[in-house]
Amino acid sequence: MTNSKSSLKSTPTRDRVREWIALARLSISDAGNRDFSDLQASYDLHDQYARKYLGRPLTSCKVIEIGYGARPNRLIWLFGQGVDIAGIDLDQPILRGSPAEFLHVFRTNGWERALKTIGRWYINERRLRSALLAELSRQRGRTLVLPPELLAVGDASGEEFWTRHRGAGYIFSEDVFEHIPAADLERMVPVIAASMDPQGVLYVKPMVFTGICGGHHVEWYPHTFSQQLNRLTEPWEHLRRNRHPANTHLNKLTLADYRKLFSRHFDILEETCVNPGLGSQFMTPEIREELKQYSDEELFSNGVIFLLRPLRHTAAPGSLPGVSS
Repeated sequence: MTNSKSSLKSTPTRDRVREWIALARLSISDAGNRDFSDLQASYDLHDQYARKYLGRPLTSCKVIEIGYGARPNRLIWLFGQGVDIAGIDLDQPILRGSPAEFLHVFRTNGWERALKTIGRWYINERRLRSALLAELSRQRGRTLVLPPELLAVGDASGEEFWTRHRGAGYIFSEDVFEHIPAADLERMVPVIAASMDPQGVLYVKPMVFTGICGGHHVEWYPHTFSQQLNRLTEPWEHLRRNRHPANTHLNKLTLADYRKLFSRHFDILEETCVNPGLGSQFMTPEIREELKQYSDEELFSNGVIFLLRPLRHTAAPGSLPGVSS
């Protein structure tokens, strides 16, 4: 069985149930949403970076998504726009909602992931996926058929996937790297650099652990900041008392850690904080003193976009570390 990074065995049952309820509420509140503007915005963003750094549109690139998630709607949307794309994720995706798929999730990722997947599918995802495919089919003028083999299930730190997908010109990953164990990232990052087009671009947007959202508590998701909530946890709880760790694996990498890791194998073309100052309204002099070992940059960064290009001394495609051609 492949252990999903979306849950931890050590999390107390009470905290697990509380998180499930919060996530179910999110799914229910989003159940009627059939607006795909966020997916189109994602396509537009990656197309912009492809044109800027590769000199061609995203539809002219071989593209890889690392961590498409249990709901691979972004990958499906990009495929529907004509992008040559494939992806890899540790969790088994649901494409049709068949009993065989749910059984596969249970066998591959365990009962907790299976329950979450079934609940999400019947609360929201089934209708959303149907509407998504209908919209893409309408745009294309013919029925969209997604080849299941585009969605690989496996460990992105292994070399097998990258050996099969050498020469990618544009690779992206959003809100995933923070869930990959640091030791796996140390293996994965150089393999990615060696496997991709030497002039290609890697887009990575991790949620930095030291930000207010970095602990992945549902009640500290950015959309909750304007709500009046009776929160169980305090601002930056994960850096302070850490009484209720989120039910997901976090590698706890800081912004400085990501810079150090990436700079060993890539040129950092751009680094952009998505929401500068996010969480500053919750900072008090007392909390600032308690967290004095962290800079303001670390505490207020949260989501950060890195645009990376392999260093020139990186091994060329076809000569991955430890892989024979």
